[in-house]
Amino acid sequence: MTAMTRLRRQAILRQASGYVELGELLVEADRPVPPSAARLLGRAIDLIAELPEPTRSLPGTRLLEGEALRARGRWEEAIAPLRGVTEQEPARLEAWLGIGWCLKRLGRLDEAIAVHEQ
Repeated sequence: MTAMTRLRRQAILRQASGYVELGELLVEADRPVPPSAARLLGRAIDLIAELPEPTRSLPGTRLLEGEALRARGRWEEAIAPLRGVTEQEPARLEAWLGIGWCLKRLGRLDEAIAVHEQ
C-alpha cells in the first residue's frame, strides 16, 4: 500500500468517526432518530463502505460501522460488525456493550444479559 493510499484511508476513517460522534450527540434514547442525525450517521456508513479490504475488516473500522448502525437504529445490522470486533479483540468492551444495546432494543433481553455477562 502506498503512503498516499494509507493517508486516504486514514482520512476516510477520521471523517466517518467525526460523523458518528456528531450524529450520536443528536440521538436520544427511546426517541426516533432525528433526520439530521440520520444524515450524519448515513454518511459515516457510506464512507466506511467505500473502504477496501483489509481496512474494512479491521476491528476499529468494524466497531465504527457497528456504532454508526446502532446509533442509526439499525440494530440487527449492527450486531454483525460488533460481533466481528469481539471475535478479533474480545477485550473490546464497547463492542460487547453495543451488542447488548442492540439485542435489548430488539426485545431479546435474555441474549443481551448473556452478552453483558460475557
